[in-house]
Amino acid sequence: MVGKLNYFVVFDALTIGSNIRRMRELRNLTQGAVARQLGLTTAAYSNIERGQTEVTLKRLYELAGIFNTDVDSLIHMTEDQVARYLGGMPLPGKDRRQAQACSYCADYREMISHLREEVEFLRTLIRNESQVPKK
Repeated sequence: MVGKLNYFVVFDALTIGSNIRRMRELRNLTQGAVARQLGLTTAAYSNIERGQTEVTLKRLYELAGIFNTDVDSLIHMTEDQVARYLGGMPLPGKDRRQAQACSYCADYREMISHLREEVEFLRTLIRNESQVPKK
């Protein structure tokens, strides 16, 4: 067709399914409850969470509406976002150590960021020192 472009975006179904599962658990919803809202069987919905079924963009928007979030969060949910949703509380059905692990990940990311800044500062010092004429 002239003038019409088709765009295909490929996402990792397993990652998205895992993110959808985490979002459902954060909302204390069952697979059956979400499946009913989507007009699916529980088994069909379970396939989405397990990455066995590719999720359409339309379905992502439906899920985002059910979870009161945006599509981007379903696609790119990180440990930091999980921790923010939890407000420091552990995931429903999971033990406190998992929530602490998310917190530790955030702390380590911050430390790594500071170390990168320090390395860049030291590189700058070395470059500047090499440019100073020696007596």
